This record gives sequence, structure tokens and C-alpha cells, in this order.
Amino acid sequence: MQRWFTDPFIAHGGDAPVRTRLANDDVRGWVDAYSAMANVDTAPRLKDLKVPTLCIAGEVDKSTPPPIVKAMADAIPGARYVMMPGAPHMAFFEMPGDVAKVVGDFFKETLH
Repeated sequence: MQRWFTDPFIAHGGDAPVRTRLANDDVRGWVDAYSAMANVDTAPRLKDLKVPTLCIAGEVDKSTPPPIVKAMADAIPGARYVMMPGAPHMAFFEMPGDVAKVVGDFFKETLH
């Protein structure tokens, strides 16, 4: 949980639904998913993306730090990079309104 959420969010029990969900998931599914992520290299194909792309980084994300997300955005033609101040890995869960604003603004500007 410490890699995905901020300490204050955890201290107030905000991570409880995620913790419960993970504890009830099939372990084999997580093993397979993490194995797949560890063994695929999509970096060489990022340059081939031809759709509007938004790359969101959380400032305090320990799982996918901002420099990694920035490098992905830089590799995708025309991608937009947004670094959310104070946001953790699971910003969509901890800061849903902030994430919705970033995504909504992207949609408004991109899909008009």
C-alpha cells in the first residue's frame, strides 16, 4: 500500500477497499499479470502510437515515478505529459476529482 498511496491516506484507512480487494483476489492472477509486465518491452513501439495520448504521473508515485512516465510521453508522438502534484500511484483512487479534471481537460482539448 505504501507504494501506491500516500501515508496520510493510509493512516485514515482510505486504502482499506483496495487492501480487501487484493486479499480476496486470486494470487495466480497477480503472479501472471506481474510476470507479463516484467517480461514485455513496449518502449520500441511507443513511437508508432497514432492516437491522442495522455501520460499522467503522480509526483510521489513510487511504482512508476514521474521520470519514467515523462520518458514514455516523450517517446509517443504528440503525447501530453501531466505531473500531478502530491499524487501517488493510485491517484485515481486517492484523488479522483483531480484525475477527472486532468482527463476531462484532455478530452475537451483533444476530442472537440
